[in-house]
Amino acid sequence: MTIKMTKKKINIYDVAKELGVSISTVSRALNNNPKISADTTKKVKQMADKLGFQKNALASGLMTNKTKTIGVIVPQINREFFAQTVRSIEDTAFEMGYSVMICQSHDSYVKEQANINTLMSSRVDGIIVSLALETTDLKHFEKAIDADIPIVFFDRVGLELSNSTKILVDNFSSAQKATSHLIQQGYKHIGYIGGPHMNQIFEERLEGFKQALTDHNLPIDDSIIEKTDLTQQDCYRAAKSILHAINPPDAILCANHLTSVNTIFYAMSIKKMIPKDVAVVGFSENPIAELMIPSLTAIRQPCYEMGKLAMQKLVEEIDFDQKSDEFIHSTIVLDTKLDIRASSNGSFVANN
Repeated sequence: MTIKMTKKKINIYDVAKELGVSISTVSRALNNNPKISADTTKKVKQMADKLGFQKNALASGLMTNKTKTIGVIVPQINREFFAQTVRSIEDTAFEMGYSVMICQSHDSYVKEQANINTLMSSRVDGIIVSLALETTDLKHFEKAIDADIPIVFFDRVGLELSNSTKILVDNFSSAQKATSHLIQQGYKHIGYIGGPHMNQIFEERLEGFKQALTDHNLPIDDSIIEKTDLTQQDCYRAAKSILHAINPPDAILCANHLTSVNTIFYAMSIKKMIPKDVAVVGFSENPIAELMIPSLTAIRQPCYEMGKLAMQKLVEEIDFDQKSDEFIHSTIVLDTKLDIRASSNGSFVANN
């Protein structure tokens, strides 16, 4: 016969007994209550570590109505922009004493709804989210807000929800700036490859592109404007279509990293020289942009700052005393930077 031995689980009573103090003193010290002296708090935590005591986060959450956990929903974690933003959220959350649950919608409205339900069931204190491409109805977020779970949107934001904070970049002026750079380089017949038409950020980038052409008295040629679903196959299709137009462009603005990479690869496959035959500019947070041959000119978005701000604003709302006043939500618009590299700059190629 085999006898299975089980190790006793250390609890708060064991810590109190070893120190000869009350259970309430141990509880307050472990929760950094200011009523307990720094010396006592230190002794309690040292004894808890020595005995192998682990705080029950669920029990603590039930008492305080806080779990010190926040949820994050992103379309795809393997996209560099989202990966870097999530890293920033996690770094900031750790500094502020929070844990993070990460969910992926894979750009599916149905999965995004399921993500919200999972996070609500897990009793998260708040949620940070970038919308799925399929999402047009925001009722699942309204449900969370109605349950007193604050939401901060970033990048792809729900502008219709006035009771939430949004953090984004100026997509219009960023595209306008990138297009103006191409015009200043001497390109005059510029095409555009964007994302789904129903998505706000890609519409803003398209409008910024068009505005730059108008500002410089250049024509807008719809035959060299393409929209994609942001999959690799469709980005490649768009590049092929635009480069085989009757009057193909001498430069192309791409609305994200995947479209710009596929455009360069396809252009090179048909023996077009970049930037001599066609220049390419994209939106990118991917380190590969600098390592590509030719290196990719791209709009750099402040993803780390975006993640940090999202976490800070979320905790502000979590900690806000709603009895005293109403929380003021804000929309924060961050600047971008144009990193000029070889794909749009002939002199860069000559000098390197």
